[in-house]
Amino acid sequence: MQPFVVFALPRSRTAWMSRYLSYDGRFLVGHDIAARSDSIEGFFRNFDEGLSGTVETGAMMGWRLFRERFPDAPIAVVRRSIEDVKLSLARFGVAPREGDLEARAAVLDELEKEPGVLSVTFRDLCEARNRRRVFEHCLGCAWDQEWDARLASVDIQVDFMRELREVAVNQERIAAMKRVVEAHFLVGLHA
Repeated sequence: MQPFVVFALPRSRTAWMSRYLSYDGRFLVGHDIAARSDSIEGFFRNFDEGLSGTVETGAMMGWRLFRERFPDAPIAVVRRSIEDVKLSLARFGVAPREGDLEARAAVLDELEKEPGVLSVTFRDLCEARNRRRVFEHCLGCAWDQEWDARLASVDIQVDFMRELREVAVNQERIAAMKRVVEAHFLVGLHA
């Protein structure tokens, strides 16, 4: 099985999605592993060590590297409006850096036009037929309606403040990975 990745803005049911796609523990699925990785290679090492897929809210800038490494890997995008994301973040007292969500959304705009990329909205995830599409696209196996019924309305949240602290601690490594991704992207533009 090729590893998969789901990209989304924060507060778009990503923690729930990583649990849903674990399919009752049959698949090992990460959530925002890029922010905890020591490098780009460290990120990919997770897949070499058995990670089936991941759901990422900040790593969408590196989708080309993922596609290069795993050309046939399923990629999905979950879209939620920037305004809704900002309102959800505000409930935690968090205001994103100016332009950050817009830059991420622009990458998602570009990515969802790529062949084979599945795109659904945050609201689409309320409907079983759309959860089924994501499940089958990412996992490559038949949808389990019983599993879906067990998880569909479960509210799964991360400890958001802990997540923010982890990002702050890893800020230098994250910045270094962003520089690698940007350099790789620029080289690709000029090739």
